[in-house]
Amino acid sequence: MLGKGKLLNHLTEAVERLSATGHFANGLPFKTSQKISISTYLEILKSPKIADEDKLSGFFELATGVGKTALFSGIIGHLYEVAEEIDSNIPRVTIVVPTTNLLEKTKNDLQEYGDIPSEIIGQYGHKEHQLDFPITVITYD
Repeated sequence: MLGKGKLLNHLTEAVERLSATGHFANGLPFKTSQKISISTYLEILKSPKIADEDKLSGFFELATGVGKTALFSGIIGHLYEVAEEIDSNIPRVTIVVPTTNLLEKTKNDLQEYGDIPSEIIGQYGHKEHQLDFPITVITYD
């Protein structure tokens, strides 16, 4: 299990890498609002005024259609890449979606925008209870 400091370092490196590419794993370039979100998130991750715990828990609050799922899929994809390169200590990620319809869409988006293999994505909801995966998409629907 990664300690908070190491996880924060991995996460910061992942966001820096995503920012440097200018696009998602599928080649789709960032929208202006996504560029701003990535830049702002990187500022938060690097800020000495914000506690590490606060940096590691949070959410993206953006308008519908901006591409939040693509954004966090890209970050998670790079996070796994960094973790594998540095120490093979893969962090666990839980993504909460409001409806069962979004379970499958989110899993597909993780693969498309983050280049994350389906074998490491579990689902909890809609008759599935897969919790032993590095990434789990869950719903409260």
